[in-house]
Amino acid sequence: MSSIAGLIAGAKQLLASARTVGAVLLARSAGASEDSDSLTSLVAGPRGGLLTEQPATTHLGSVALEKSHVVSPTPCVLRSLRAINTSGSTVYLMVFDTTSLPADGAVPNRAPVPITTNNINGADWPAGTSLSVGCVVVLSSTVATLTLVSTACGWFDAEVS
Repeated sequence: MSSIAGLIAGAKQLLASARTVGAVLLARSAGASEDSDSLTSLVAGPRGGLLTEQPATTHLGSVALEKSHVVSPTPCVLRSLRAINTSGSTVYLMVFDTTSLPADGAVPNRAPVPITTNNINGADWPAGTSLSVGCVVVLSSTVATLTLVSTACGWFDAEVS
């Protein structure tokens, strides 16, 4: 069990470091110096032109291993999603535009992301991907449609605005 806890702790630390490095690199590309008091996270404008300030994001995630997680019960913009797979086989991370766990056989609203055994994987949407109802993330044992995993083997991490 300690190897799973170590994997989860390491993944959280890696995600935090990646966010910090990304913010620094983006701010530097906009002309901020390394010793700036406040680094602003920036994204490309809608036509690839001027850089604009990124909307505030909320970091949400698991507090224990789960099969699925309700990221938001209301409309949101998903910016980043990661999950850890502690099972003995590859699983598929799925995103659903809904407020509760869909039934097996449901088709995900975004492309499924494979996660191999004892690994972490996910997806980023720098400009965000809008979900008009809500956001539920699920681990599936099949790629095309939802087949909920049989045991709680995932740790979810998401950023929404």
